[in-house]
Amino acid sequence: VLDRGLGKWQQTLTFHKAEWTPKETQETVTVSCTRILNGRFVETKLELSDGSTLLMLATYDTQRKCYRRWEFHSNGQAAEKIGKWDADAKCMTWSGSAGNGLTSITTDRYVDADTLESRLVIKDGNGKVCLHVEARTTRAN
Repeated sequence: VLDRGLGKWQQTLTFHKAEWTPKETQETVTVSCTRILNGRFVETKLELSDGSTLLMLATYDTQRKCYRRWEFHSNGQAAEKIGKWDADAKCMTWSGSAGNGLTSITTDRYVDADTLESRLVIKDGNGKVCLHVEARTTRAN
């Protein structure tokens, strides 16, 4: 399942109006995904236009029998998520804590071999949407 994302991609992000993003904006980023650590992990790097970087590591944990992902942002933020694959919908749902009572849900739906549609929503402990990002990702190579 994780091999679906290998390669180089272009991603258009739409940051919807929410607590942390007072106005809607769009950004185009470059994404690269490779296998590392004897092929056990997929490393995904996003280079953002403001010079920041997001690094994600994902694997299937054979002991826990689940997909796991760790996210590291160059601004110091980090998160861990557990993934559930829905083969019929061709969709991975990643859920986890973003710290300080924040919850995070990311859905990655594979439209076809060259297109991925994603949605990230982070909410506070009261259910208020702090961040809502949607992305369309297309294969660059």
